[in-house]
Amino acid sequence: MDERIRFHLVSIVTQRREIQDARKAFKKSKEVGNKKPRLMVTDGLQSYKKAFNAELYDHHQSCHHIADVALQESLNNVL
Repeated sequence: MDERIRFHLVSIVTQRREIQDARKAFKKSKEVGNKKPRLMVTDGLQSYKKAFNAELYDHHQSCHHIADVALQESLNNVL
């Protein structure tokens, strides 16, 4: 967690891209921030959507999920 801007970037390398793997990353963000985040930004992997609903969703919508975010093509070629 960056203390100044309050962002936490999670990078966990896993063998698979399944729901339980994504849930581990979301749990880690809750632990590091010591509370549920207000915003979660992910790419369009279906496991992220399902893990978000399992770990972070509530009826008060206290955490918003922005999915399907992708890097611009020009950046993908540089990375």
